[in-house]
Amino acid sequence: QRGELNAAAVHVMLEKVRMTPLQFQVHFMTAEAAMRVWAVANPAEREMLRAAINSKISASKTVTPKAKAEMRATLNGTAAPAAP
Repeated sequence: QRGELNAAAVHVMLEKVRMTPLQFQVHFMTAEAAMRVWAVANPAEREMLRAAINSKISASKTVTPKAKAEMRATLNGTAAPAAP
């Protein structure tokens, strides 16, 4: 069987080729898993991942609106510090 690529498939492939290995892995994670990566990422990795994780949070159908707001606050550095 001969497969043919359409314009949409080519676009997706080119998008994924431009990703770093870390971005590629995060792309396939849930929002919750991506936030666990965020927690251990260094500043350069966080800058690279911020937009992708934010999109992942927005698209999540399993994360509650309150949890989404908390995740976004963490991404933006506006989350309240954890209690001791």
